[in-house]
Amino acid sequence: LQDCVMLAISEAGLEVWPASSVRSGENTTVLRTLGGEPWKLAAGTAVLCEHVVDLLSGEEVGLSEWCLLLAGWDGKMLPVAAVPMTHGLGVPPPSGSLR
Repeated sequence: LQDCVMLAISEAGLEVWPASSVRSGENTTVLRTLGGEPWKLAAGTAVLCEHVVDLLSGEEVGLSEWCLLLAGWDGKMLPVAAVPMTHGLGVPPPSGSLR
């Protein structure tokens, strides 16, 4: 479990925390969705960033070896996003917004 992160939907967005920690702990980060409806369901996995480069912004390309690939359901669409895991596997990405 040391290389795993957990995620959950909240009013603030997607909460992500290390599997070895608690959801409300200091290591929990929040990823907010931009545009569209808030996500109602979500799933994710760690992938090599080189495989999802088309989902990253220009500033994010090359930041990290690993990315968190997310897919959600907002009630109408299936949005997909990738976020660099800049601190490595098992550590949530910094709080921010999903494109």
